Amino acid sequence: MIGFTPSPGLRAHVVARWVRDGVGPLPPSLPEPAVDLLVMPGRGLWLAGAEQVARQGHLPQGGKLVGFRLRPGACLAWFGVAADEIPLGGAPIADLLGTRDARALEAGHLEAKREPDALMRQVVRAMAERPELTVAEQADLACLSERQLRRRFGQAVGLGPKAYLRVTRLHRAVDAARAALERGKPPHWADIAARHGFYDQPHLLAEFRRAAGCPPGRFFQATAAPPSSRSADDQH
Repeated sequence: MIGFTPSPGLRAHVVARWVRDGVGPLPPSLPEPAVDLLVMPGRGLWLAGAEQVARQGHLPQGGKLVGFRLRPGACLAWFGVAADEIPLGGAPIADLLGTRDARALEAGHLEAKREPDALMRQVVRAMAERPELTVAEQADLACLSERQLRRRFGQAVGLGPKAYLRVTRLHRAVDAARAALERGKPPHWADIAARHGFYDQPHLLAEFRRAAGCPPGRFFQATAAPPSSRSADDQH
């Protein structure tokens, strides 16, 4: 099962492949606002829901944990399950799809059930380009009502638009802090907070602790050597 490779069609809807090895508690991380297709050692294929708070727990014993991070809309298109219906803690593919589709996926023969929601992928790109816009403004750009945007966005991404923006905003702030550290300088948290849409430094640090489950110092120490290897750039 560790050697599982998605079919060519599904690979086009995968943002990244990551691997975690070892045993013990999960290392500190930021929440990921996307659905993951997991290869669980000794437990087959699972789907795990998008995160607002980083998962806690222990790495499974018996081998490497391999994940395929899915693009917005891929979960509903390929598996017929809306992203916001996937449990945060994960569930076996067979429980979500049925045994027949689960076996087809494991054999690399599962075919897409529909096209991904192209408009929601455009909204995700627009949020990356214009993160300062409100959800109402993003809905106007997409020619949707806020209610329509929330419904379709949740089905495609797994989080509501506001939750998604909150998580991705934190990712941008952490990227800025990491860039400062790589230049040999301590992060200027007040400046980072102002540039990335937080009220102030305490607000940013409180959001960080809530989402990552630890203070920034511990997080950067633990993630100095990346815990995962990726095969594609994360474009969320």
